[in-house]
Amino acid sequence: MTEQVEPQFAGVRILLVDDEPNLLRVVRRILHRRGAEVESAANGRDALEVLDGFQADLVLTDLMMPEMDGVQLIQAIRERGHEAVVIVLTGHGTMETAIEAMRLGARDYLIKPCDPEEILLVFSRELEALRLRRDNRRLRSEVSTLATRLERYESFGEMVGDSAPMQEVYQQIERLCRFHDMTVLVTGETGTGKELVARALHRNSPRASHPFIAINCAAIPADLQESQLFGHKRGSFTGAMDDYVGAFQAAHRGTLLLDEVGEMRPEMQAKLLRALEERAITPLGSHQAVAVDVRVVAATNRDLMAAVAAGEFRADLYNRLEGAVIRLPALREHREDIPLLARHFLDSVAGEYAVAPKTLTQGAVLRLMDHDWPGNIRELRNVVRRVFVFSDRDLIEADELDIVEADEPERRPVAVGADGELGMMEVQERELITRALGQTGGNKSRAAELLGIDRKRLYRRLRKYGLN
Repeated sequence: MTEQVEPQFAGVRILLVDDEPNLLRVVRRILHRRGAEVESAANGRDALEVLDGFQADLVLTDLMMPEMDGVQLIQAIRERGHEAVVIVLTGHGTMETAIEAMRLGARDYLIKPCDPEEILLVFSRELEALRLRRDNRRLRSEVSTLATRLERYESFGEMVGDSAPMQEVYQQIERLCRFHDMTVLVTGETGTGKELVARALHRNSPRASHPFIAINCAAIPADLQESQLFGHKRGSFTGAMDDYVGAFQAAHRGTLLLDEVGEMRPEMQAKLLRALEERAITPLGSHQAVAVDVRVVAATNRDLMAAVAAGEFRADLYNRLEGAVIRLPALREHREDIPLLARHFLDSVAGEYAVAPKTLTQGAVLRLMDHDWPGNIRELRNVVRRVFVFSDRDLIEADELDIVEADEPERRPVAVGADGELGMMEVQERELITRALGQTGGNKSRAAELLGIDRKRLYRRLRKYGLN
């Protein structure tokens, strides 16, 4: 007949140390019946060998044993850093030794001969106390981690990463925050987080309470760049119906990010250089210079030195910008941060839409780490946000990740057939868009973010599939 097991000590690891085989056998049977995993040793030396490969939660040891007694065993356990609860067995004549053992770290003692109910009572009490200590330690660790994250968020915002390359970036940001008038050039591939660096420089400087203005030089038509940066006076050109305050004035006493500065046309480069050197601008249509107190952070994914050599970028402006340079590493250069970044993006989606969190399997994490990420952190963010929305599982598998490999042609929907029916990929795309709209309550901007596409592309798809 099979002995019935009670789950009182299920998952608990217990080491019994005594030179009396009968006692070991009886106690082992009692503990096995309650689900404990039990190992035994006849003396202290053997017990230490067992502990090298057996992470015990509780050690029950006799005091009087050959070779190494119980007191010496307790000392060795503590010296080796084991956190196991130690309970000593003692006879009536060894109470002084038991007291010494408790002084050295034993939690309790039992007097031989032991009643099984007393053993179970003491074990239950001490194991519960151990569980509470571990829970408290875990909670303290979590609080400390959250405090660290909060402190980092207050300093670095959405920048995530603990790798050596990212630690170097953080150190550069902290150093340059003290020199809050110095122009900074942030370089790095597309999607590495250059604007986040600019925002961190602003947030941690004395300029933090003043405006942060971001301008994408590549997105402004050439004939509007001067007006956007320096402003214009009414009537200065056709359509200038009112005075306009440019980015430099709007960012007064704050920070101005000039993203994609390498795309600025040559004549504007000269005017930017003059503004940086004179700390003043002249609005279009005006003859009066206006003093501006602005920290300029320029960002680019181009090799500006090569652009200078090619005659596409002014050497004097490059020399003015390169005094303080922060280079952001490509994601493939700090792959060890990918699990942390993925977790951050999963938590962000869950928090943003007040839905249950999801987790990646180890296989999914390994697949993310194996990819080269030509689009860097932005590409990773889009992949993780998409899989969060479209996965029906709380635990996301590797085969659910929609990653386009570098040597793989980009997956595009097939054309609509001659009979007007949608191809399979277009059916899937229509379904993805429909689900994203449902997930966001019809909010097209949020749906576009979840899908990792811009709003214009989403609107084209909505018209194409009749989803308006």
